[in-house]
Amino acid sequence: MTLPTRIWAELTQPDIKAQLETSGQVLFPSGSVEQHSAHLPANIDTLAATLVCDLVAERMDALVLPAPSVGVTPVHMPFEATVTFSHATYQRVVVEICESAAQHGAKDLLIVNWHEGNIPPLAIAAEELHRRIGLRVATVHILQAWENVVRVLVSGRPARNVVNHD
Repeated sequence: MTLPTRIWAELTQPDIKAQLETSGQVLFPSGSVEQHSAHLPANIDTLAATLVCDLVAERMDALVLPAPSVGVTPVHMPFEATVTFSHATYQRVVVEICESAAQHGAKDLLIVNWHEGNIPPLAIAAEELHRRIGLRVATVHILQAWENVVRVLVSGRPARNVVNHD
């Protein structure tokens, strides 16, 4: 199916329905709003995760779910520009966004995380989405993925595996 975009929020209801019936695959971008000094916008993590999802979604024939711009980043609260959720709040937001997609026909979920502070609540959310909702879930933490790329380039051995909740 040819879509004008893969971004869920920019599509019409009939486009989303048809795409979910065709592939059932969705990607969830995970980032944050935090200080990144004077050279980057506060939402760069969310922007980057969404961009990666958009590029991957085209190849997978998938849709990109709306990303909550706020993540879990209490460590950066001393710096202006940072906005944070608690672990429990972020976990609920992730579950409810992805559960909504599942109710409309999503079957496979790829979580693309660009912010280290989101790892614990994403792990719990992914488990719940798999066990309670029935989604097939895989999670990729981009910072760990880059670490793997560097490790492979330097030593030929991966640093760690991608988490799969299937």
